[in-house]
Amino acid sequence: MNAPNEETAANAKEVLQSDVPAPTEVPVAGDEKYLHGLKPSWPVAADLASSNLPCHLEGEISDLIVYGEIGKEIKGTFYRVMCDPFLPPDPNNVPLDGDGNISAFRFHDGRVDMKMRYIETEWYKLERKANRSLFGLYRNPYTHHPCVRAVVDSTANTNLVYWAEHLLALKEVALPYAVDPQTLETRGYDPFGSQVKSKTFTAHPKVDHFTNELVVFGYEAKGLVTRDVVTYTRDRCGKVVDELWLEAPWASFIHDYIITPNWLVLLCWPFETSLACCEAKKHHWAWNYDWNATFIVVLRRKGTPLPAGWKQGETRYYEWKNCMPIHTAGGWEDGDRTIYLESSRVHGNTFPFFPSDDGRLPSPGTRADFVRWELDLSAPTGSSIPDPKIILDLPSEFPRTDERFITK
Repeated sequence: MNAPNEETAANAKEVLQSDVPAPTEVPVAGDEKYLHGLKPSWPVAADLASSNLPCHLEGEISDLIVYGEIGKEIKGTFYRVMCDPFLPPDPNNVPLDGDGNISAFRFHDGRVDMKMRYIETEWYKLERKANRSLFGLYRNPYTHHPCVRAVVDSTANTNLVYWAEHLLALKEVALPYAVDPQTLETRGYDPFGSQVKSKTFTAHPKVDHFTNELVVFGYEAKGLVTRDVVTYTRDRCGKVVDELWLEAPWASFIHDYIITPNWLVLLCWPFETSLACCEAKKHHWAWNYDWNATFIVVLRRKGTPLPAGWKQGETRYYEWKNCMPIHTAGGWEDGDRTIYLESSRVHGNTFPFFPSDDGRLPSPGTRADFVRWELDLSAPTGSSIPDPKIILDLPSEFPRTDERFITK
């Protein structure tokens, strides 16, 4: 049989193309368009498109295709958690609240196997049973369906840490969900029980490998929009020691922190919230251009010798300017009166979905860098701190260090 000539091939291509309708130019959101003019069942939004498309996968894949080689000496599991909404979310919600989905990549003999499962939170189970969205805006129960307003509204989608035989799936609005590290089955909520009367648990707990301890804090710890903060340590078995309660200067957004052998430093972003705001069914957070980034210094252990001028149980806070020190790389002490810490920094609000009350959005030209802060513990609470040292004059988000040497 003779191969088709170029003219025949061109005619066939033209016929085939004529049967495929071109996508209809229907603008929807920005530059997004409906494919072939067909409206999707999910909302068209930037946080549900491109690399943020929902994955919707649970299952296992053996012997993944590897480009290059993996040393046979590498043996272990890399865990990943991602924001992966199972059902179309509230169109007004922010891209922080999709259901948590865990991937386990198991390395052995130069090969990698993968397993993926949703974390079966109360949120996930109730929405899947109803086959519809029941939860409204991030951290605002007044926007949820009345039947779920008393439910823990955590999607457990932010971070994972292995501690006391549990793989903990974390989101700072609530306590951890425990997941079986082998099967990825969800074991349940709050695996450590009621040792601490806190409603929240940080998404970024710190492991001190020198003392084999997990150092934890929670903000809005006594409930919605409260100023209460708790810090404590869990030993290798999960038992709580060194529990301390304090009040933040305001009901603030406290996402990350650093630990040293004797101190914690909590980083407060200049967002504000109130019960009236939540009752009005607004977003939980609003940026305040008049407030400063604030560093709360908390003693890590009871009985630790205090710097001159400090009282037992005292906390102090120090301020810089209006900015977002987002994630930390680490911190250390220099003598008994100075703490250094390093973090990413954005010169303004990096969350356009939480604008200020007057609707001002972040400037497109907002700068970001990586800096080293210096805190003088002899200064009185409320003092301003000097400008940080710029370590890297580039956007430097999610810094990582060798966590075996944290606190040093």
